[in-house]
Amino acid sequence: MRGAGKHMFSKNIADLCSLYQLEILAIFEPRISDSKASRVIRKLGFSNSFVMDAEGFSRGIWLLWNNSKIKLHVVAHSRHSIAALVKDHNTIWIITVVYANPCLTTRRHLWNYLDSITNCFDFPWMVAGDFNDITYNSEKRGVIRCRRNKLEGFKKEDGSWTGEIELMKKEVVGQFLPDIVSPNQAAFVPSRQIQDNIVVVHEVLHKFKNAKRNLGFIAKIDLAKAYDNLQWGFIKQVLEMIGIEGRMKDLIMSYVSSVQYR
Repeated sequence: MRGAGKHMFSKNIADLCSLYQLEILAIFEPRISDSKASRVIRKLGFSNSFVMDAEGFSRGIWLLWNNSKIKLHVVAHSRHSIAALVKDHNTIWIITVVYANPCLTTRRHLWNYLDSITNCFDFPWMVAGDFNDITYNSEKRGVIRCRRNKLEGFKKEDGSWTGEIELMKKEVVGQFLPDIVSPNQAAFVPSRQIQDNIVVVHEVLHKFKNAKRNLGFIAKIDLAKAYDNLQWGFIKQVLEMIGIEGRMKDLIMSYVSSVQYR
């Protein structure tokens, strides 16, 4: 069932809860949040809830329970999991509901987090949810296996394919760079400097001054760059949040923090 905002969602969930006498229910990736989520949760008939809001159409966890039958206390939560202490009659146990990020690098943080809490208690522990992962390759259906991060070939302008590295480099440079790098781009391009723009502006102003008729106007646009306003520590945190870590993060930060102008 995709989306908790669907017309039949509340009725279908209510029927499942009645059929199986559910006292605890976890819903993942509901695709709604805030006031709309609150209205749907109230319709489901549970006395208590703990919600990690969705981000657009992704993520989001709802943990719902009936406090009249069990005692549940949320002890920890993150963007990808909710952990709670449950007292059911004379039994005490832990439940952790998980919605793992599809990104492999980000998902590793969740595994490390779950590993870190295994020694925090001696109660029985249930971990359930959507792990966005598989146990065996045989579980895959309709997937073409391929080697990751390796370019096997490149389609040239004439429609033919090449697998030779040097030819591939020439094709990439010839086909894509002219569309990506403007002839007027001065910064971050080898053999060009941002200071060259100053010379261009002086020449244009000189032309305007000596012209016998009005040639146009000059607009000052985007002279304040992002690097003038962002702290390097913030850039590093953003890289970590989107899953870029290890050597790649260090490489990016070394370029950002060691820039020099000649």
